Amino acid sequence: MIVDSARFKEATGLNAHDVFLYPPALPPKRLLKNETQLPVNIVDVVYSLSFEWGEMRYIAVQNDTADELHEDDAIWIFFDENAGGFFDEDFSDSQLSPEALQTMRDFVHSSFRDENSLLYKLMKARQAEWEAHAKAYKEKREKR
Repeated sequence: MIVDSARFKEATGLNAHDVFLYPPALPPKRLLKNETQLPVNIVDVVYSLSFEWGEMRYIAVQNDTADELHEDDAIWIFFDENAGGFFDEDFSDSQLSPEALQTMRDFVHSSFRDENSLLYKLMKARQAEWEAHAKAYKEKREKR
């Protein structure tokens, strides 16, 4: 569900941002090609909660196969807690081949299902980090 903040305020008298606080972005957690043997660098592993979308998990994938990091042009591969439920992504502007994109989806599907995998452990750490960060941000705002 996407919430129009103006209509939300009209209906409830509340600001959506005050109801659901968005803490600033966390520093990126990366998985580089030389660590994973994947065709693409993962420039960030992200967990967050969104007022509009709810719980979100995704990897931000570099939009080229270069060894050096190019985080300014990334595509997002979303997945659910079972490493499935990929959104119908539109990667028509992607510089990655369909094979590279499929390799990344396959990586998420197999790796995130394995509790011993680096992706699984990073995502769980990211979730705990995000929750602590959001709590601290909320407490800071409440003190104002």
